[in-house]
Amino acid sequence: MAHLTFVRELYEYQNNMGRYFIHEQSTSSMSWYSGLMQSFINRVGFQCWEGQLAQGGFCQTPASGPSLGWVSNSVGLIQELSKWADNAEIGPHALARAMLRGLRIQLVCTGEMGLNSIGVEVAEEEHGQQDVLVDAWSNFQDNITGAPLNTKLVNEARNEELSEIRKRGIYSKVPISHCWAATGKKPIKVRFVDVNKGDETNPNYRSRLVAQEFRDGTPSLFAATPPLEALKTLFSLAVACKGKRQIGFIDVKKAHLYAKATRDVFIELPPGDGMEGMCGKLNYTLYGTRDAAHNWEKEYTTTLLSLILI
Repeated sequence: MAHLTFVRELYEYQNNMGRYFIHEQSTSSMSWYSGLMQSFINRVGFQCWEGQLAQGGFCQTPASGPSLGWVSNSVGLIQELSKWADNAEIGPHALARAMLRGLRIQLVCTGEMGLNSIGVEVAEEEHGQQDVLVDAWSNFQDNITGAPLNTKLVNEARNEELSEIRKRGIYSKVPISHCWAATGKKPIKVRFVDVNKGDETNPNYRSRLVAQEFRDGTPSLFAATPPLEALKTLFSLAVACKGKRQIGFIDVKKAHLYAKATRDVFIELPPGDGMEGMCGKLNYTLYGTRDAAHNWEKEYTTTLLSLILI
């Protein structure tokens, strides 16, 4: 544990200096599940991958490879290492190539390296397509306005969302076979919805992990929404009371995540939290599920009744 504390301090220093690190550890070790390690894994801006190397792999094991975990402050590194792990080529050179590819992706993403550059540069000309990150982390656009978004700020917003989801235990990782046994279907796909609630001068990026559950012929789930006339009536009553009554508004951040899941819902694990052969079983409601609003209505109604507010 002393060694883990020491290397964590080194990683913190690297991160604070704007540099990158990669931590590799066997997930079969007890220290991987220690509070020290888990608080590090769940840090905003850090990425984690857990799983087994594909057959063969770096260690050339006869069946499946060892269980490993990687933690890094580089999305590019985790992305390329997870690809390598899924189709692990034998030999250390293949691992080194994967790490170099991941580092290059990260440097291109942050503008530290030109898109078509090779090697290290002292200075570089501006490139019109520097904000590029491949696969699930590429070509970011505001999902409401369609305006292009800054890659670094989107990654930070997505990491914050993932950190909150991990902290709240929104889902538990279970084998995909559990999903097929319970539902007869594959896990529901998920995606990030990215928006800038500010402007270019004062950006306020928000990312929300959303399940893409579509209607499958089952009855819709009702969630009551007060009509606009009800709000107008409250305003009229408040004005008529000449200050004797006030209207209070309560804005619950990430509201649907408070509602407990009322049925078996399985989702694909989001980027940054993948594990081979595993999916997520929802413990709490996720935005995009058919009963999200319905469950949230039940949750806040139960809470208000317990507080004798309604």
